Amino acid sequence: MKLCMDLASLVHICALDIKDEDKRKSFMSHSKKWQSHGYRVNILKDAQVHHPIRVSDFDNKPYIFNFKNGTYNLASGSFSEHKSSDLLTKISNVNYKPTLSSDRWDEFIK
Repeated sequence: MKLCMDLASLVHICALDIKDEDKRKSFMSHSKKWQSHGYRVNILKDAQVHHPIRVSDFDNKPYIFNFKNGTYNLASGSFSEHKSSDLLTKISNVNYKPTLSSDRWDEFIK
């Protein structure tokens, strides 16, 4: 529910930035729906029918690390694009750069 509430706030903030008055009013009208607890509950219930994922399914792979530009698998040493199937909810604030090296990191990863 917390993520849904955060989304509701972001939808409202985005609506405020729309320059065209008619589009802004339309978007604001839509964003007001998201401010309602009942609306968010219904959205989440509808989503569960199509994507029945338990909370424990998220972030349960300790060897996968999410960078801004993709996902690194610590076990295999492979790097790939972000995939929703990884079920990761957290992301670091740095890009992965395969050409960089760090003795400290190499020692830690052994």
